[in-house]
Amino acid sequence: MSVRRLWTSLPEPKRREVAHAIAQAYQPEGLPPDVVRLVAGAIGFRVSAIRRGDVGQTASCLYRALPALPPEAATTLLVRYHTAAQVELLSDVYDALGVEHDGVEVEDAVLEKAVDPDAAVRGVAALVGKHATEDLHFCFGVMELVCSPAWHPAVVAVRTSLEGEPPPGRTGQ
Repeated sequence: MSVRRLWTSLPEPKRREVAHAIAQAYQPEGLPPDVVRLVAGAIGFRVSAIRRGDVGQTASCLYRALPALPPEAATTLLVRYHTAAQVELLSDVYDALGVEHDGVEVEDAVLEKAVDPDAAVRGVAALVGKHATEDLHFCFGVMELVCSPAWHPAVVAVRTSLEGEPPPGRTGQ
């Protein structure tokens, strides 16, 4: 799945929530200069207008620009969303995958160890109801974009299993 497809598959309110959380995650220093240039170019704004914007203005710019950003930049922003605004979810996901972690941090050596797809599916199934299915779908969509080859089979298995859950936005309760 491409980052653009992942972004546009989210309902509009969720995209706005994510854009706001990304903008908030970069406070007080603001978005990195290279990201500001990419966002400005994607939506036809001046760099200075984005750099001066408050969180709400930055979020609005991110909301509009994210699908047009280069995949690497957009993926970095979505990872930042998860590591800054979805700490509990990401920590629970790592627990469900059975991997060692410190909050949202996973050591490189752990990233190279295979994750059992069947155990991952069972572990994540237990999270449905605690976390919105929409958030789990999105988390594993981002994870699929950045995970190591060792994790990829498990991440794909979980995404496939989540597709059988209630539509995004439902909690499965």
